[in-house]
Amino acid sequence: MTAELDSDRRYFICPGIIISRNDGDGHFISASKLAQLYGISLSEPNVHVVKPTERHYARKWHVTDVFLYPRKDGDYRLPD
Repeated sequence: MTAELDSDRRYFICPGIIISRNDGDGHFISASKLAQLYGISLSEPNVHVVKPTERHYARKWHVTDVFLYPRKDGDYRLPD
């Protein structure tokens, strides 16, 4: 199931490592897995992948941008 995205916003998938609550190990969550968890498609025109090395370019982002990260709590609902 694909979530309905706000066409006026840009969504940035931010893959990365998350520490498991179960075993304490670090697990890399890829962009495709993260998109799947949030229920969005990487092929949407307003969905972009941000590499960890690109995150320091904060001046490129807009107030309405939505950043989606791996979450320890497992809550992958899109923010309002």
